[in-house]
Amino acid sequence: PLTETARLAALDPTVAAAVTALVGVTVANLDVDFVTDVNAMALAYERHRILVGIPNVHNSADSTNAMLREDSASIPAAIARLNDLAQKFTNHRVATSAGGAWHNADDESSTLQVAPGATSLGEAVVLKADLRERGLERHRVIVGASSAHDSADTTNTMSDPLPLPSAIVAFLDYVAAASSAVAGEPEGIADAVAGLGFRSAA
Repeated sequence: PLTETARLAALDPTVAAAVTALVGVTVANLDVDFVTDVNAMALAYERHRILVGIPNVHNSADSTNAMLREDSASIPAAIARLNDLAQKFTNHRVATSAGGAWHNADDESSTLQVAPGATSLGEAVVLKADLRERGLERHRVIVGASSAHDSADTTNTMSDPLPLPSAIVAFLDYVAAASSAVAGEPEGIADAVAGLGFRSAA
């Protein structure tokens, strides 16, 4: 590991168990297709941000943070769309401090540990796991008068993560809890690249 946080994360029992679960899994079964999953995440987010009614999820539709990119058909296009989704989700999550009224309060618990700005497929795989599991999936079920939603969004769900994103999420959860860095800074992606063996494309 290239950082102290990455070294300590590699020794954590939860992270170690998640990484051990990767042993013997075929490449095809480590994760779903990258392009397909990014498009599915974008669709779930787009449907979530405008979800209103009874039971009430949002006070009003978020018409501010709409996706700017259409469905992707290639890895470079999917990486660009993933970065756009990460930025739009971050803005949606902190609605009240950004001047929006769709949430009761800002969601301070679904903060991405990885900064939106992946430039290689390795970085994007880490960002995708962070945004999909630690961001979107946790955000949609946060409820309460002093929290984001009145009711959980049980419509726009994602399938359970496969072994690779599960391992990445375990790693990033450790980084988020252990690191003194502000969540969302590049340290998250640097630690995951170091600890899980991802390398930037040549």
